Formats: sequence, C-alpha cells, structure tokens
Amino acid sequence: MDRRKVNAGRQDHHQRGRRAPDLPADHRTEASCLGPLPVRDTERIAIADERRAGNSIRAIAALLTRAPSTISREINRNSDPGTGDYHPFAAHQRAATRRPRP
Repeated sequence: MDRRKVNAGRQDHHQRGRRAPDLPADHRTEASCLGPLPVRDTERIAIADERRAGNSIRAIAALLTRAPSTISREINRNSDPGTGDYHPFAAHQRAATRRPRP
C-alpha cells in the first residue's frame, strides 16, 4: 500500500490542528485578552436579588452572561461568614480587601 495515501489524512488533520480557529471578528476583544474580569458592583446587586428570589447559580450566570463557576466563586468567597447570606456591598468590601495593591 502506498504510504503517502495512508498518512494523507493524518497530515491533513495535523495541519488543521495548527491553524487558527474560524471565530467571529469580535471574538478577540481587548477585554478577553486581559483575562477574567472582576465582578462589578452592579453584578453583585443582581446576584443578591436573584439569590433572594430563589434562582439557581446557573440561572444567574445566564442572566449576567458569566460562567456558573464565577457566580459560585463570588457567592462562596464573599458571603457573610456567620449567616451565609450574600450582601452585595459587604461582598464588594471583602473583595476589595483581597485585591492586590501595586
């Protein structure tokens, strides 16, 4: 059997793996190049409102167009240690104290 014909599919697959993916032009925005963005105070207020309304973490994430892990992490890190309640302004203060300073 001709070896070039056997390896032709592999080589084609290998080359396809090296090229850049076909993504929309607006996919690579300046914000996405900076890495994950912190949760804004308006998002914290929305998280608190939605949690009080009984919505799930996934529902809140979809509403804010964030990953469910981001919402879960925000709630776990910044909830009141005593009661476990999520208060947006106290959450902002907790996050600000952990933020590194230059």
